[in-house]
Amino acid sequence: MSDDNNKPDPNIDINNDIEKGNYEYYLEEHEHTGCWSRFCHEFCQHPFTLLEVNGYVLDVQRTFAAKPSWFIIPIKMAITGVSMDVFCRDLLNYGGVPSFWLAYYENWTTVLTLLYLWMSLFNSLFCLISRQPTAYENRASCGIAVTWCLWVLALSYQFLNFFNYWTLVYYDLDETGIPAVSYFTVMKSFGIFALLVVEGQLMNRIPMRMSHLTISELGLLGYVVWTLLHYASGMGNPDQPNEDGIYWFLNWGPSTLSRTCAGIAVTMLVVLPAIWIVFYVASWPFRRYMPIPVDDLDDEYDYEAMPEHVQCFLEPGSLMAHFDGDDNYPPRVKELGEDSQLHAFGIVPGMVVDTLELGNDGTTFYEMTTSDLVEHLKDSNDQDGRVLTLINPSVRELTPTPGIPDRGVLLEGGEPIEVTLPAGKIGVVLTDQPPVVSRISDESPLVGTGVEVGMWVDTLTVHNDGDDEEEPHVYYELEASELTQLLKDHAESEGRVVRFIPAGMELSKPPGVEALELYLPTGSIGLVFSKATPPEVKAIKDTSPLLDLYPDLKPGMFVDTLTLEDGTTHYHMDGKSFTQLLKDHRDSDARVMRVIRPGMELTDEPSIFPPEEILASVPPGPLMVVLDGHPPVVSMLHEESPLHDFGVVPGMVVDTLELDDGTKHYELSTEELTTLLGDHADDEGRLLRFIDPN
Repeated sequence: MSDDNNKPDPNIDINNDIEKGNYEYYLEEHEHTGCWSRFCHEFCQHPFTLLEVNGYVLDVQRTFAAKPSWFIIPIKMAITGVSMDVFCRDLLNYGGVPSFWLAYYENWTTVLTLLYLWMSLFNSLFCLISRQPTAYENRASCGIAVTWCLWVLALSYQFLNFFNYWTLVYYDLDETGIPAVSYFTVMKSFGIFALLVVEGQLMNRIPMRMSHLTISELGLLGYVVWTLLHYASGMGNPDQPNEDGIYWFLNWGPSTLSRTCAGIAVTMLVVLPAIWIVFYVASWPFRRYMPIPVDDLDDEYDYEAMPEHVQCFLEPGSLMAHFDGDDNYPPRVKELGEDSQLHAFGIVPGMVVDTLELGNDGTTFYEMTTSDLVEHLKDSNDQDGRVLTLINPSVRELTPTPGIPDRGVLLEGGEPIEVTLPAGKIGVVLTDQPPVVSRISDESPLVGTGVEVGMWVDTLTVHNDGDDEEEPHVYYELEASELTQLLKDHAESEGRVVRFIPAGMELSKPPGVEALELYLPTGSIGLVFSKATPPEVKAIKDTSPLLDLYPDLKPGMFVDTLTLEDGTTHYHMDGKSFTQLLKDHRDSDARVMRVIRPGMELTDEPSIFPPEEILASVPPGPLMVVLDGHPPVVSMLHEESPLHDFGVVPGMVVDTLELDDGTKHYELSTEELTTLLGDHADDEGRLLRFIDPN
């Protein structure tokens, strides 16, 4: 388990939201963050956090090991090779004292640049980035943080080297006999800087943040401290015996001290921040983010405006309609051609095919996949009198295949059947939850196994590909679409085992607990919920902090209750109100969510029966209570209200108020009562009588 230091930084207001448990809400609220707000947030942001202030998550693998590798790696090798060439030329042509080579700023620049380029190349060559950090970690790994830090230092050093050379050094080279413009001098003072920008900014697209400016300033300060130590040691400059400092413009001697201090101040406080802002803003559009998951793809269709049930009497010929993929069940209208005859019947995208009745012999097909439908339409292309029925899937269910027994009727004498499937398709149509075998094709490997139409699928067991020693994974309590997708995902596996049971037989229960109490961390919990009542856990993201904390948490479980930090417990929530509560309290680490397995009863909200009468001798000061109506009804009590001490609960009515002087007031309105309480707020002897109106 991660410690507190790995939790999302609360000062950033980031990751305090990745259902993006509520990352989608964070993205929705922050993706249009203004420039000034973004600047301020990123200036205080941890330099190596992954969740940005605009709500998106940096894709570490594509940023520090860009793809495609066949294209990126040769370019990185070429850039590193050119930089190594300049480095070797510098060492070979250096005519001074070898031990003094690293004293110069431009040589610090070369070393930092080479360290970054080699780290970047290794990241791409040897796949050092093995995974995307989770939302709970929200930090780049140590290796990536080192690469990122070297990039920041190399870029700032390279720019200042470029700036210093062409403003302070270039004009003095004439006196030394060194050519001011040559392959070596241009590459060392500008060429490598340009290659570094291409590699880091355009290929890797490493983000620049204002918080990185601190790293750059500290890096420059490191060299300044070195020059101070050099001057204090009195070693002088062996390459220039007449100079005590390393550079004439960075000399701490008494005669040049003020000039040196002014130059350092201008560089660190003006030049470096100014250029950093340019690089920072330029990096905004180039950042690579993780793809944003979509909770419900059906939102693209307008089901409210869609007809409920339509029968289409087809003419011979093509429908000129496009349906979702071959294995989709049921077939969904994806697109209609301009001349499609379905337009005349009011068919719109999003509707699904219920049945197809042929014109020649009246054969009717039920519960088809898209490939089944397309095949039947092609075979009957020249027939007149075909009837295609389409429905609105949000309000109407598919017509079941005749002959399938009622789901609650047990097939007498039936026994469970376990079938080991070969690789490939299994040739069945599955519907509902638990999955019902609606049709078995003649080519299905289930033919002859004893599996019959109407049986239920109890469990699916699959082995990890290429790892026979690892324990197989067993899936329980599946729905038809989920089972179909699992069979498709493992279509090449030889070891899939499906357990079929007679309709009505009790389903196998997954091992483990029936219910879980999840203590939620701050920020996102990385779960996708349905909009139904109760909310169903539809998916658990790889970045969810709950994966390691609660291994028994599985998709398909339902939210029973949510207890907030103030002790309030919410019951029987729908998906919208539940996710809104998560969003409103995302900064709290005291949220407790109870989830249950399918089939379990939801917890009912406990009934509170107030006492018939309460006499409360209230202390001076405000009562911190909300009253409403005539007579005054207690609608809400603040957690610090003194009325809690007397057992007063919402719903009770104020019957009378007796003041300190013995005056007793009856049949008060809320306005009259609050006025009297306010006028006598400092009195010691106020006596309130509360009653249960029921």
